[in-house]
Amino acid sequence: MSQRILIIGGGMAGTSLAWWLAESGAGRHTVLLEREGLLGQHATGQNAAILRSAVAPWATRVLAHETGRFLRQPPAGFTDAPLLNERGLVLAEGAEGDPLPAWLDDHLEWNMVEPIKTSRQRQLAPHFHPEGERCWWFPGAGEIEVARLLERFASGARRAGVRLETGREVRDWITSGGPDPRLTGVRLADGEELEADVVVIAAGAWAPSLAARLSIATPMRVTRRHLMVSAPARDVCPEWPVVWDDRAGLYARPESSGLLVSACDISEVQPEPLKADPDVRHLLAEKTLRLLPSCGDLGMAHFWPGLRTLTDDDAPWLGADAQVEGLFWLAGFGGHGMSACAAAGRMAAAMLCGDSPSEELQAALDPGRQTAVAVPL
Repeated sequence: MSQRILIIGGGMAGTSLAWWLAESGAGRHTVLLEREGLLGQHATGQNAAILRSAVAPWATRVLAHETGRFLRQPPAGFTDAPLLNERGLVLAEGAEGDPLPAWLDDHLEWNMVEPIKTSRQRQLAPHFHPEGERCWWFPGAGEIEVARLLERFASGARRAGVRLETGREVRDWITSGGPDPRLTGVRLADGEELEADVVVIAAGAWAPSLAARLSIATPMRVTRRHLMVSAPARDVCPEWPVVWDDRAGLYARPESSGLLVSACDISEVQPEPLKADPDVRHLLAEKTLRLLPSCGDLGMAHFWPGLRTLTDDDAPWLGADAQVEGLFWLAGFGGHGMSACAAAGRMAAAMLCGDSPSEELQAALDPGRQTAVAVPL
């Protein structure tokens, strides 16, 4: 008999896992619970939708690279429309003489990057005046069709028998007795109890608080970052690439006849109520004027905060919990969730179905690699 799997969280991580489990034949034994009325309402729906694999943690960039391959060539019948706009990415970082970035060797091996001089950078992105002194061109990076990807994962999972239930908030855990208790299910806000052989935490910013109810103190940090979309402007070219300055802390891409911009701000918060910090408007305006000078007076049409759940090494937790039997993690993606979740869902599904992905990758993502403290239940 297949094991019963309960997924907590209906963002991109949870729905990706649900779809991959369905593809593995475990759909009719899988239930996904989402506390909101719709899937993907928080980090999935609040982010910049940028595919970027040039990140420091090796495991995260492998997941992002594999997700990019999935987006460019999805399985037959998965979608009838593109999942990725390969507008490319111009990335500025460092200074001449600094150590080369950790991600460089992998991307050269994958044939996914080329160094570019200022003249080429200005040709690709004439509006971008970065402070980073080294520039790189990633022609295969770009903008993910997040809503379409989420819908395709969800609809495919449903067709294969996965129960996707919204408005279902987990309030408590159910465990077996004895000196080594095992997680056996959850108790919902309405009092209903659901049994499972494995419970997967894929709840984004709510993952640490859920774990705390099992007396697990995680080192994850829930943080806030702001985005804005400018007013429409004739000077914005809709074909411009994504631009990102790691040294100055800014990224931008075309959106709705204007620009989507983030100043890469970060502050620790509680996931709810999530409120915007009005002071970040001034930071956004200052950085936009400095790094995108031709776009500095566009004005803000929309301004909002998003959630990012960080781990100590900037790689997600993916795997069985180190202390609590029956608990599995798929959380802590930081700012890399959209870039990594398709491949992370596939890897998690393989592990839950008894397959063994790369031992090196498993070790790099193992929740036990970082300190988590459990006390008796």
